[in-house]
Amino acid sequence: MLQCGDIRLDLDAYEVSVAGEPVQLYLRELEILELLLRNPNRVLRREEIIAAVWGSPNAVEERTIDVHIRRLRQHLGGKRGAGEAIVTVRGVGYKLDARRCPAAGRTPHRVDS
Repeated sequence: MLQCGDIRLDLDAYEVSVAGEPVQLYLRELEILELLLRNPNRVLRREEIIAAVWGSPNAVEERTIDVHIRRLRQHLGGKRGAGEAIVTVRGVGYKLDARRCPAAGRTPHRVDS
């Protein structure tokens, strides 16, 4: 499990929830969320995200990441504002700002069940 505040990702079941409510994500969105949760407060360049999720830095256009991030924010956004935790760093990429995760004060961490 990976978690940031009330955002929770169960890697074994490929399930995401916010404050206990399930959130339906497409596979690439889930993989991007996993990458962000594994690297809290670290700016990830678009090229890094592409390489990590698609396996090659040239697999898709960089703007594809922007579309996936927008959708991910929309899916998470209605659930206690969880989408606001994903921050754009203009001209560079994205990061998960742990201070903006719902139930602020808790940082992303691995949960062993």
